[in-house]
Order: sequence, then structure tokens, then C-alpha cells
Amino acid sequence: MDTYRQTPEDIRLDAGEEYYSRFAQFENSEFYRDAYSKLREKQKLFLFEDTYIAMLDPETERFVILIDPENEVNLVTGRVGMWYDATQEELDTFINQDTEAEETMPVPLYVIDNDNKKRSEDTLTAGIQIRDEKGEIYAVAFADIMLISVNVYAAIYTALYLVVMIFVIVIVMIAARIFMWRRIVGPIKKVADAANRFLKNQSEGKKEQRCFEGLDIHTRDEMEDLGEALKNMEASIALYEEDLIKVTAERERMHTELSVAAKIQNALLPDRFPAYPDRKDVDIYAVMDPAKEVGGDFYDFFLLDQDHLCMVIADVSGKGIPAALFMMASMIIIGSLAAEGYSPGEVLAKSNDRISAKNRNDMFVTAWFGILDLTSGVLTAANAGHEYPVVQQAGGEYVLYKDKHSPALGCMEGIRYKEYSLVLEPGSTLFVYTDGVPEATDPDEHMYGTDRLLRLLNRSKEKDLKELLKAVREDVRYFVREAPQFDDLTMLCVRYNGPEM
Repeated sequence: MDTYRQTPEDIRLDAGEEYYSRFAQFENSEFYRDAYSKLREKQKLFLFEDTYIAMLDPETERFVILIDPENEVNLVTGRVGMWYDATQEELDTFINQDTEAEETMPVPLYVIDNDNKKRSEDTLTAGIQIRDEKGEIYAVAFADIMLISVNVYAAIYTALYLVVMIFVIVIVMIAARIFMWRRIVGPIKKVADAANRFLKNQSEGKKEQRCFEGLDIHTRDEMEDLGEALKNMEASIALYEEDLIKVTAERERMHTELSVAAKIQNALLPDRFPAYPDRKDVDIYAVMDPAKEVGGDFYDFFLLDQDHLCMVIADVSGKGIPAALFMMASMIIIGSLAAEGYSPGEVLAKSNDRISAKNRNDMFVTAWFGILDLTSGVLTAANAGHEYPVVQQAGGEYVLYKDKHSPALGCMEGIRYKEYSLVLEPGSTLFVYTDGVPEATDPDEHMYGTDRLLRLLNRSKEKDLKELLKAVREDVRYFVREAPQFDDLTMLCVRYNGPEM
């Protein structure tokens, strides 16, 4: 290509001995002969009439031959360096192609008309662009295909295909006729009649009548096996229908009982909001979404007196009915001890002793328990292996409050539970939750996490408590998408507005 471009224009216009002598240097070039040999191999392999690589010269509207294995005797005296004028269609095809459009095609192949003297009219020429690293076209690889060869191969293939297909069809028809005559027609009619009776009985509700039981097929082949299989199928269906009736009745009974259990469980949780409409010093809101019909999470809050608000949120190990029963027992124990006036640490310690004493199934409860002094804003709390609470002081950001953790309830008796205190300024918010929030998992096994929870809470600081918890629930559902809910999701939120004047 460089040799061609460096040749003076007056020499290139009318090729002669001086022009072709410039390409003689390639006759003994190892690289050139290697490329020549490989191109020749492809030409023989695919039965092409000719293959060659040509350079595009848009200025003179010609294709210049770079490599052409047609002449096996002498590379120089062949067509290397020779050119032929390009048609307008060829220029449009190989110069003005859309690069992005070509990248969508595995093999961008172009077919051009053979209306010049170089090729005969019974030859089809196909070409593919060769681009450099910048995506610019610098050469085209061509292959000439004899149309008569294509037509001959197509005709031979079509004729052979038709002959084979006709032969196969005739043999199959003869064999099928003989087989159907001897072995299939009678047995199939018996099976079809029995099947029609079976369907009719099913539609009319006569399921006790047996239709395949009377099949009398003795062909000693697959038809006899089919008859026996249909008899067994009919007997199995009858047995299955009996079992299905029993299972359906049992499932309906269990569903009814679970519905009643869910109603009982929900009745134990405070569900009237606003909880204290006559008070302006505190707002509180809570929600619980069980993963199954009944859950193992619970929350509770109540006034010990006019100045102290008691709050608890807990998560029982396990799911379903066992967790729900354990949850209700734990809730009653914690609530009764709190009503007696014990401090948060004492409530959890005594609750742990009572739960551990009869905990034969090795279940446990994580719990956060707090008492808020509504006159001073002092919150005294204890944490039994539960999630860290989230606190927003007035005008500030929601942050995790990494409180002192003690073991979960029910592990062993005699544990002392640490207490801590913090002051909530007027306008502050306390947010407590179960692990169903940060451990909510999407289809890719990614967890929701506390970082995402904090970002959402801080984006929703201006919302009231009901809208705040609604925003968290919606964000969790958006995160998990179609993944099933793995754990109960429970949240409790308290906003301290300051002492009433």
C-alpha cells in the first residue's frame, strides 16, 4: 500500500513496466508469501474461483490489488499492483458504510455487481471491509464465486433430499398401515371408549364408577402395558381425590385457626392511633407486618403514670405458631413486671428468669425496653440483644445509638441487664425496630442494612410518625422487590415534644 501511494501520479495513471517494477521487491518477501499462501488455502477450501485483497483508492476511484493468489508461478508478473475502476455502487458500499451499524452484524458481507471486464457475468463477487484501529477502511477482501457451482450444488442437494424424503415417507406409510391394521386399531378404540366414559363420569360427578377397569387388551406389547397403566392411573386418581378432600378440609381448618390466632395476636398489640390524643408532650406510632399468618415480633407501650411512658419492642426466635405462642407469653410477662414499677434492667432480668425457667424448646427473645420521663425527657432503657435504637435529637440527624447490649431473654437464669440513660430534647425522635428491617433481603441476597435505613429516615425528617413508618415500609418493599418476606417487620417510633405547660 505504501509503495502504491509513494508512486508518482503520472506513473500510476497508465501502468507500465516502471510501475510494476516497484512491486518486485515483494516477490521474495516472507511476510508476503505467507499471506499469499494462507489466502490460497482459503480459496481452495471454499472452492472460490478467486480470492484477493485490494486497497481502496477513493481519489482515482479504483481498487488496487495487494495480494492475489490466482497466479501461482510469479507474484510480480501476476495482478499484484494492478487496478480496476470501481463502480459507484462499490464506492457507496465500501466507503460510506455506517460503522456502528456494521458492529451489530457478526460478518458484514457485501455482494457487488459484476458489470466490468475483470470478472465474467456468471461470477458473484462478495467483499468485506478491513478497518484499522481507528475504524477507517484501508482494504477490502474479495472472493469470486462461480454461480454455476452454487446452482449445481443446490440442484444436487435438492434432488437427493427429495428422493430420500419420498423413500422414507413410503416406507413409513407401509409400515404404519401394517402395524395399525394388526396391533393398534382395535386396542386404541377400546382405550378411546374407556377414556370418553371416564371424562363423561368426571364431568357428571360419577367419580365412583371405574371405566378402565374393564379393559381387555392382550396384545403382549405396549398397548397392553398402556391398558394396565390406565387401570392403575384410575385407581390412583380415585385415591388421590379421597386424600385431597381430607387435606383440603384440614387446610381450611388450619387456615381458620390461624386467622383466629392472628386476630388474637393483633388484639394484644396497641392499634389505636393517635394513642394519646389528649396529650401534646408525646406522639407515638407503631406497625407490625408478620412474615406468616402470625408472627414472633411484638411491641407495646403504656403509661405507668401521668409522667412516665413505658415502651418495649421484641423479636422471638423462629417463625409461625410456635414463635407466636412464645411471643404472647413473653409479652404478658414483660408487661406485668413493667406495671409493677421495676426499672428497665430489673424488668428484663426478672422476665429472663421466668422465661428461662420453662424454656424447654431453647427459644429466646431479643428485646429493647425503655421508660421515658415526660417531664424531663430522660429515657432509661435496657437492651437484651436487640437492634440498636435510632435517635434524632431536635433539629439533628438520625443516628444509631450504640447502647449497652446484654444477652437475649431465655438463654439462662440469673443474668443482670445493664441500664443506660439519655436525654431527649423537645422535638427529638426515637426509632426502634426488629431485625426484619435491616435484614430484609432482595433477590440477589443483598440486605437492606442500617445505612440505607438512616438515609431514608434523614430524607423523611419532616414527616409525621405515621408517614415516616409508611416511608420505611415502602422503601423496604421496593428494595426486596419480588423476593418473599423472610422475617417479621416491626417498628415503633416516639417523638418527644417537651413537657406540657
